[in-house]
Amino acid sequence: MDHEQQPFRLIITIFLLLLLSSLLGGETAFSTSQTITIGVLAKRGPAIARQKWSATAHYLTTQIPAYTFTIVPLDFKELYEAVRQEQLDFFITNPSFYVELEAKFKVSRIATLENRIGNTGSSLFGGVILTSIARKDLKTIADLKGQSFMAVNPRSLGGWQMAWRELKKAGIDPENDFDKLLFGETHDDVVHAVLSEKIAAGTVRTDTLERMLANGSIAANDFRIINPQPQDHNFPYYRSTPLYPEWPFAKPQHTPKELTKLVTQALLRMEPTSKAAINAKITGWDVPLDYLAIHDLMRELHLGPYLTMGKATLADLVEHRWREGIVIIFLFALLFAALFCAIIFNRRIKKVQTALQSELGKRQTAEKELMKHRQHLESLVQKRTEELQHTNLLSRKAHGRLQEAQRIAHLGCWEWQILDNSLWWSSEIYRIFGLTPAQFNASLEGFLDSVHPADRELVQRAVEETLSHGRNYDIEHRIVRPNGEERIVQERGQVEYDHTGEPIRMIGTVQDITRRKQSDDEKKELENQLQHLHKVEAIGTLAGGIAHDFNNLLTPILGYAELVEESVADNDDASRQIAEVIKAGYRATDLVRQILTFSRKGSGTEDFFTPGIMVKESLKLLRASLPSTIEIHEEISNNCGMIHADPTKFQQIIINICTNGVHAMENEKGILTVKLANKELTAKDLLPYRDLRPGQFIEIIISDTGCGMDETTRLHIFEPYFTTKEQGRGTGLGLAIVHGIICEMHGMVQVKSEIGQGTTFAIYIPSAEKLQLKKKIPAMATKLPTGTEHILCIDDEEPVLRAEKLILEGLGYRVTAEKDSQAALTEFKNNPTDFDLIFTDQTMPNLTGTELASQILAIRPEIPIILCTGYSTLVSEESAQAMGIKSFLMKPVSRQQMAETVREVLKKGALKN
Repeated sequence: MDHEQQPFRLIITIFLLLLLSSLLGGETAFSTSQTITIGVLAKRGPAIARQKWSATAHYLTTQIPAYTFTIVPLDFKELYEAVRQEQLDFFITNPSFYVELEAKFKVSRIATLENRIGNTGSSLFGGVILTSIARKDLKTIADLKGQSFMAVNPRSLGGWQMAWRELKKAGIDPENDFDKLLFGETHDDVVHAVLSEKIAAGTVRTDTLERMLANGSIAANDFRIINPQPQDHNFPYYRSTPLYPEWPFAKPQHTPKELTKLVTQALLRMEPTSKAAINAKITGWDVPLDYLAIHDLMRELHLGPYLTMGKATLADLVEHRWREGIVIIFLFALLFAALFCAIIFNRRIKKVQTALQSELGKRQTAEKELMKHRQHLESLVQKRTEELQHTNLLSRKAHGRLQEAQRIAHLGCWEWQILDNSLWWSSEIYRIFGLTPAQFNASLEGFLDSVHPADRELVQRAVEETLSHGRNYDIEHRIVRPNGEERIVQERGQVEYDHTGEPIRMIGTVQDITRRKQSDDEKKELENQLQHLHKVEAIGTLAGGIAHDFNNLLTPILGYAELVEESVADNDDASRQIAEVIKAGYRATDLVRQILTFSRKGSGTEDFFTPGIMVKESLKLLRASLPSTIEIHEEISNNCGMIHADPTKFQQIIINICTNGVHAMENEKGILTVKLANKELTAKDLLPYRDLRPGQFIEIIISDTGCGMDETTRLHIFEPYFTTKEQGRGTGLGLAIVHGIICEMHGMVQVKSEIGQGTTFAIYIPSAEKLQLKKKIPAMATKLPTGTEHILCIDDEEPVLRAEKLILEGLGYRVTAEKDSQAALTEFKNNPTDFDLIFTDQTMPNLTGTELASQILAIRPEIPIILCTGYSTLVSEESAQAMGIKSFLMKPVSRQQMAETVREVLKKGALKN
């Protein structure tokens, strides 16, 4: 009987060997190769893909020396074929294409990319729908119906599919409701097509606009976001869609588990500062996220594995069941071979058939019973396997969600076995401390090594008190990461005891509270700044009062001086001396105006002036307060043109920046250098400053030899309230105000600085045209205008009133002077038609100038009124004119200004009548 069964045994042996070879062939082929291929979806071309990911391959080769990793850039079709033909060991692709490959080839993800957002990372991203700012008619998704639309690629998740889902929610079918639907090559192509208005609207992935803004290829006021989503500090990018998980790092089925484990560990260890992370513009890799949201999107849009929504096609059967087909064909071939052998050996079988029938019947009965038991056992095993798989899936999801929650809250957990001094940390604590498990000595001493040296005694004492008294462990302290960065953490814990009451274990949590502490510190700083601003406001109020009194004093001084100047015109010496008095008086007037401007109470007037003179005067003003250890070097050109601006604000720029330079050189010798020259700037020079036009500019260079700044400080110096000075040495507003004034003058400022190398400010302000200058310079008056009209003059200051009366009478007018505003009103009421003009002060007891003017105008609306003030916060030129006052003058008023204003007001009144 054994001899008769040898052909069948031979056939079965050949079949098993061939089947085993087919199943193990891929594994065997891989094991002989040491080069590991990583396919990368090359959205922007192979060159950019290699540049971006080659450092990652080098990183993996360094971390896993037994293998050499290489990058293979592929497009969608090439990546699909490479996975199907098992030509790749790992691959990196976008989430939607991964879901399609997962469904068709049972690939799996081992890590999720953390995209770089500023100094942090995010494993999520979204899509943004944009239009040109010029398209005022496009504000919501519903407005896009009937318009043209552009996306990156039909298979791009962030560049099309996310936006498609939002369009569908808004009731828009892209194939039927758009005027035309186009697909561009890159995200940048889509943005440029929209901003040039070739296309009405388009969609790109998040961070595209921010990247293009950073490199200057677009401006923030060029576009509008449609369906904008709220931003937060964890994801501050523009977006129009919900967030979805980032690109996965995935593996086909044939990749060995041991290699997969090594690669996964290496990816999760990647530091944000590594070359691999920087080249890829990521902060590293996270544990694989749940891609259920991608499945939902593709199911809703009938994409990828959900294209036929469960309806199997012949192509699907061929694509997904080819292995089973080969096995079936092979089995049929074996069956035909068996039949052929059966025919050959049929005669021999018939000889023993009779003897076997009885035994065969018994065996068949036994096999049926065995089959029933086997089927029952298989059903039990299958059911239990499904239950275990479901339990493991729930466990992995719960663990992943726990890790994600800890990462978001910057909260980790720990456990310290007291008896053997072993310490266990969760992955989030390693991130908080900036360590890897390989760098950490898992003990109490290893933990204390990371505590700030100044806080170690505090921490040790807290642990000892917790063990001694059973108190809950709750403490805040600082830690020092390996890179020297300090963080603030809050630790909480409690002790567990054995049955004898001895402490055996402590468990607890660690939370990074650095940001919260910084927020508290910032709040205190803002409170201090608010108090300082209140002081500044009080100083401004004091400055206004000083200005009022000072201008009232200057009015009679200048008035009498001008009268004296006229009376001594024949005496050259006396004329020169009184001219110096008048000149000094007007310099005092300019000083009052500067006080008001620095206290931010002066309105300021623009004029044409030579900047060289203003710079020299500013340096003279500054030199008196400088220590003798600081020198000022001047290189000022006298032929650099004119500036049309507020001279006082220009002077404020020079003094503020020079003062900052002086503070940077405090307590040491130094040189403050100020240069002034012409500079022609081209369109290339002004490329980052889109609002400025090429041409002639005034260049002011201010440099010091002080302590300098690092790059982080330099980037923030023009922000309001940002200051590096100790409390009480500055408001943090000086450079912010300087930057605002320069922008107001249509100029720009650039800063260069290095630690220990000093700081240089380069300021560029447009030169004024000479034709404008000629129009702005008034002709000198040769003769003062006079008159004979009757003027009612009111001022509560006796010297001022006398001076004004003398000047007006000297001009030929008949003057009635009143010190009391209430008495002046009575005088006018008694003789309302006797006066041709009212000349009144503003700040007076009883009735202010505006109150007096209001009551006079109620009696006689057409009478002209001139209002004077030394300084007032209650009235301005605009408000005075609005209530009917004809002219508004700031004291001190010169004799020429008074003569011209009175004549002009009377002339306009006469013409109107």
